[in-house]
Amino acid sequence: MEELKNARIEHGKHRGQLWTRLPLAYVRFLANSSHGTQQAIALAELERRGVDPRNDGHGIEVTMHAIDRASQKLLHIWDERRKGDEGLATWLARSSLDALQKGEFRNGRYEFEGVRYVIKEGYLEPVLASIYPLDEKNYEEENT
Repeated sequence: MEELKNARIEHGKHRGQLWTRLPLAYVRFLANSSHGTQQAIALAELERRGVDPRNDGHGIEVTMHAIDRASQKLLHIWDERRKGDEGLATWLARSSLDALQKGEFRNGRYEFEGVRYVIKEGYLEPVLASIYPLDEKNYEEENT
């Protein structure tokens, strides 16, 4: 682990920064979504920080794309179903986990309470890749 002390990330928006200086959420994202050496470094960095990668999140990774889709298509549902002052990302995490547990799986997506969830497998936890209302008529297949 000592050899990773001065390791720098080689790509992306944090290119050239020390792994030890990366935001925790980004390190978790890389640990969940990357493969090979990059994933190993991300997991080692989480361990160095004392973070248990399987128990320190919401239980699901919510992509920016999913947050964007929800903010464009599902704000009315979020407003009706959120708990107290629950934010959009937290609601997405909670409702996605509900969809995994209680929803119906059709055509590679989970359908639950009027919403279709595109949930993919991640290394550490599932990934909410996209989300849209069940009644959306012109949904085009997304490569998320």
